[in-house]
Amino acid sequence: LGLRWRVLLSDTTASRSFFGASLSAGLLINYALPGPMGEIMGGWLLKREDGTPIITGLTASTLARLIGLFTAAIGSVILWWWVDIELSIAKTALQVLILGIGCGGLLLIALSVQAEKIAARVRDKDDYHPLTLVSRSLLQIRKLSIRQLGQAMLFSALGHGTAFMGVWVSLIAIGGSPSPVDIAFVYLVGTCCGTVAFLFPGSQFTWDAIFIGLLMSAAGYDAGNATIATGILRVEQIVMMLFGAIPLFWILWRQEHK
Repeated sequence: LGLRWRVLLSDTTASRSFFGASLSAGLLINYALPGPMGEIMGGWLLKREDGTPIITGLTASTLARLIGLFTAAIGSVILWWWVDIELSIAKTALQVLILGIGCGGLLLIALSVQAEKIAARVRDKDDYHPLTLVSRSLLQIRKLSIRQLGQAMLFSALGHGTAFMGVWVSLIAIGGSPSPVDIAFVYLVGTCCGTVAFLFPGSQFTWDAIFIGLLMSAAGYDAGNATIATGILRVEQIVMMLFGAIPLFWILWRQEHK
């Protein structure tokens, strides 16, 4: 994810390790505070690192999120054809959900085409307002080269693949042999559904409920095992977030001692 952010910034001189460490720290901040506070902090750290304006770094990180969402949407729609869902009610619900995700991906493309009009409508908003950041990101898409966009989508796919492997291995470790296709589908759909979770502190519980439902409907888990599995994944995520404090202090210490 750090590499994805970096390729969207043409003029940066910051190292690859800086972007990875900065994102790790930002995930910790996003977990505790509402709004895109982790992204704002990442933009601030980048300004201290190589002088990139905060709004430039923040726009690029917002754009990286949109590309990640688009990549997850594509994966969800593709994997839908390989997932076997037995319950007709669950299948109908997921069909509606996948349709919505697919339409969301197409909407991102349509919004990019209309980026100038959107930017004109929100120009009176604050520079750090979410709508302003999204409009700036949509404008930035038009300026990306094919190579930049391709690299960003590749790094998004690698990031999603790494996260999926972590989820799948964790589920195997607690027992059972879930299908990798089913778990990949559950992870990608859960990612698409949880895109707004970072705006509200504590709303991770909403993602947990979504993930439990997806494990039951798409991966064949019963309610008890799905709840236990999701609880273990949540504990793993919290531990990973806490490790974000280490790179944060490392960056701050290094920047103070340049």
